[in-house]
Amino acid sequence: MTAAGFSEKYLEKISKTILFLCWGFGLLSLQLIFPYWPAFITDLFSGELANYFFYSAVLALSLTFPVFISSLVFIKGTQEFSKKFPVDQSSGFLNACACLGNILGMIGAVLLASHLWENLFFGTALVVLFIGIFLIAKSERKHQEASYGVVALILFAVISFRHDQASNLFNNRFDKENRPSQIISEVHSDAFSSIAILEDPFDQGGLARHYIVDGHRSHNIERGTESLVGLIGRRYFPHAPKKSMVIGVGTGQTSWGVTAISEKTDLVEISPTVLDNLKIFKSYNNDLVNDPRAKVNLVDGMTFLKECPANSYDLIVNTATYPGNFNAAKLYTKEFVALAKNCLTDNGVYETYFDGSTVTNRQELADFLAPIQEHFKYIDIINGNYPILMAYNQERPLTTGGWETFLSDSDARFYEQGLKNKSAFNLECNQIYRKIPFYDGGRMNTLDQSILEAHSIRNIIKTNYLKTFYLFMDYSGLPFSTDCFQ
Repeated sequence: MTAAGFSEKYLEKISKTILFLCWGFGLLSLQLIFPYWPAFITDLFSGELANYFFYSAVLALSLTFPVFISSLVFIKGTQEFSKKFPVDQSSGFLNACACLGNILGMIGAVLLASHLWENLFFGTALVVLFIGIFLIAKSERKHQEASYGVVALILFAVISFRHDQASNLFNNRFDKENRPSQIISEVHSDAFSSIAILEDPFDQGGLARHYIVDGHRSHNIERGTESLVGLIGRRYFPHAPKKSMVIGVGTGQTSWGVTAISEKTDLVEISPTVLDNLKIFKSYNNDLVNDPRAKVNLVDGMTFLKECPANSYDLIVNTATYPGNFNAAKLYTKEFVALAKNCLTDNGVYETYFDGSTVTNRQELADFLAPIQEHFKYIDIINGNYPILMAYNQERPLTTGGWETFLSDSDARFYEQGLKNKSAFNLECNQIYRKIPFYDGGRMNTLDQSILEAHSIRNIIKTNYLKTFYLFMDYSGLPFSTDCFQ
C-alpha cells in the first residue's frame, strides 16, 4: 500500500483503461508463476536460518501483490471522483464499494474454491476483468487501446493457461533432483477444506502415495505402516481393550487398527478438513466413518483428555503430527502426558511416536522421554525412521499370534485383501527395545517451556536441507537389539 501511495502522481497521467489492462497482465503473470514460485524459493533454501527467514519473507511479500494492485485502483478511483466531489466523499464512496467488492469477492471465492487448482479460477477472474475493461474503455472512449490490449491479453493467456496448475503447484513437495515432469495428483477441495493426494514415483519400493492436508505432507499411505501402528497395542493385552482412544485421525489407517482391536474407540481430531475428507480414504480405513464401534469427536485432544473420566481407557494412541506443528506441540508436554495417564486404567498403555524432526541425538531423546518417564514405569520402543513408543506401569508379556486372529470377520477380510502383503507387515524384523533404561538429564517439555517444539523446528530446517534420516539404534546409546516385534 505504501508503494502504491508513492505512485500517486504518476497515476494521474494513466487512464483507467490502461490501468485495468496492466491489471490483466499482472493477473496472467501471477497465474503463470503461481505454481512455480514456491518450488523456486524452496530450491534456493540452503539450510541456514538466515537464508530460511529471508526467503520466507520474500515468499510472504510476493503474496501482497494483489494488495498493491487494489491500492492502485483505489488511488486512481479517488483521483477521478475528487474532480466532481470532495476528497473525503470520494474516498468514503470507494471504501463502500471496496466493502461490497470484498463481500462479493468472498462469495465468489467460496463458489470457486474447488477450482483453485484448475485454470478455471484464474480464467473466471480474467473474464470479469475483460468486462471491466470493456465498460471503462467505453466510458473513456479508449476503444483502440482497449482492443489492442485485449488481443495482447488473449495471446498471453494462451501461453499462461497451457500448464497443469495442480501438477506444477506441488513441485516443491519433491526434492529437486527427483522432481518428475508431471506430478499425478488428486485434489478434493471445497469452500472450507481441501486435501491433495500425490503419487510419488521415486519412493523406494515402488509407487507411493502421500496426502497434503492443512499444509502437512503425510507418510506414504501405501506402506501400511499406520495400520500396523494401530494394531500394535493389541500385543500388550491378553484380550481386546474395552475402550481405546486415538488422537489425530489423518487418513484413518491407525484409527482403523485401534478400532479393529478394541470393543469401543473414541477418535479425537481437531481439524474439520481431516474429518470431512475421511471418506476419501475408506479403502485405506475400511470405511471407518460408518463403523459403529468408532465415535468421532471434533475437538482438541488436550480438551478431550481434560474432560474424560479417570481410569476409563485401556489404550490411548497419540498420532498427532510432530511438535513443530503449532496445533500439535502441546500434545507432547508434561501436562498432556499427565492427563493421558489419568484417563488410563492401572493396566493401561500409552502409545506415541517420534521422528527425525524431534529427536536426532541422545540429549533430544532424553528431552522427549522426560514427560513420559515421569508418569510411566516401563517404556518400549520399536525401532525405525518413526520409532513407536509404548508406555505402561504394569509388566506384561507380548501376546503372540497372527493379526487376523485378533480381528472380526470384516476386519480380517480387510487385512487379508489390503494389508497382509504391504511392506510394513512383511519386514524381516521390527526391532523392539523392551523396558529401556531411564534417560537422565532430559529437560521437561511443558506448556510454558516448549523444548520439543524448538527441537522440531530447528531439525526440520536442518534435515530438509541435509536429507538425513536418524535411526533410534544409532543415537539411543543402546546395544543392537535382536528382539523382533511380530
